[in-house]
Amino acid sequence: MSGGRRRDARDGNGNERGGGNGNGGGEAGFAGALPGVRPLAGRDKLRPGPEPPVAARPVTARARRFVIEREGDDVFARAEDVSRRQLAELRAGRVAVERETDLHGLSPADAKRALHRALAGALRDGVRCLLVIHGAGHHSVSGPVLKRALPEWLEHAPAAGDILAFATAPARHGGPGASLVLLRRARRPER
Repeated sequence: MSGGRRRDARDGNGNERGGGNGNGGGEAGFAGALPGVRPLAGRDKLRPGPEPPVAARPVTARARRFVIEREGDDVFARAEDVSRRQLAELRAGRVAVERETDLHGLSPADAKRALHRALAGALRDGVRCLLVIHGAGHHSVSGPVLKRALPEWLEHAPAAGDILAFATAPARHGGPGASLVLLRRARRPER
């Protein structure tokens, strides 16, 4: 993707793509890439352990307070200590999107967990603006379930203290099917 965005490599069915070596992946693909190599006798196969939990910054027990406004289908909000100018810049799409996460098609519970992981990862990596694709609800009997839930999820997220503002994305980033989330700049470690 262009514009410095990072996106998970997935095929059209949402499955992770292989490493691109043409061997089909998995143990058979690996063995095929290294003919003549045999496992050491008497050794169990190594299995990757569980992924370590991703921690943003110290979590506070309180929810973040946002000034939330609506104009038609657009929802935009800023933390009480964030200027209207910063929110206007975000709404206009003048803050560069550095990463995106796609919640489209997930159940609300799975989407909430995926959002919290994406926020923690973005904060850990110093991402300033996260594009959250939630869908506009056109194919849902219940309407835009994820879009309606997003403000509350952001207010109560473990990383809520690092969320400055969020807004419905401009058309070039998905319009009513996506939201931009502005994150606090990571503090550089003191030397």
